[in-house]
Amino acid sequence: MRQAGDEAEVLTLAVLPDARRRGRGLALMQTALAACRARGVQQVFLEVAADNEAAQALYHAVGMIETGHRRGYYARGDGPAVDALILTLNLGPALP
Repeated sequence: MRQAGDEAEVLTLAVLPDARRRGRGLALMQTALAACRARGVQQVFLEVAADNEAAQALYHAVGMIETGHRRGYYARGDGPAVDALILTLNLGPALP
């Protein structure tokens, strides 16, 4: 995660292949979002590959919505570049 003022960007989130589909990604995101709230972050965003449906489902599960699109963002050595979806979650102002 990288924070700049009241915004934070999720740079990388990864779960080992044999640990997937067990709620670990969701737990990681919830922990990261709680840390963001504690630091006064009001908006969290990230980019996710348009063909990564599992990651998109995870991010939607925590309330993120698609707010943008980057064409050909992810270069793939074995085929054409893949678009990125920009997802955003508004956390609102920090509570006292």
